[in-house]
Amino acid sequence: MTTSPEIIDLVYEVLSTAPELTEIREWKKANSLLTLASTGGSIGIEKEVYDVYDRDMDEVTAYMNILVWVKNTDPVAGEAAVRDLAQAVRNILTQQHNLGGAADEGFVHEINYATADGGKSLLVHLAELDFRLKYYTERYADQDADNPIATSVNVSAESYE
Repeated sequence: MTTSPEIIDLVYEVLSTAPELTEIREWKKANSLLTLASTGGSIGIEKEVYDVYDRDMDEVTAYMNILVWVKNTDPVAGEAAVRDLAQAVRNILTQQHNLGGAADEGFVHEINYATADGGKSLLVHLAELDFRLKYYTERYADQDADNPIATSVNVSAESYE
């Protein structure tokens, strides 16, 4: 069974160990900018949408928010650096689109860029990746195993004339 925390852990593992992203020293599992001490990244789930798949499983689409940021006083160099990082993240997630078989399919839906004033002549350049991941999870939790679920219903019909 795949769950939300496991999905975040798997995406974290893929991105934090990627040789292409060694510039990002610290990844956090949250939907926000957590530290601006250095180039960084964060991974969080914005929402999950559940659809019925079969009697026991649900199909889940996790809308993941992946942020990467760099600090640079040069707006041109900073924006170029954050675009390069965002494209590297996208390429890695494209190559690992099913997270080693734990998910059905993942794709980067869009990337948004922004620059913010970090004070003291410092600019923070951001890229926000909208990563959508589809996976399957059991509908009933293990604690429900003791609660019987009707698997058949006996019905008798009488004819009235």
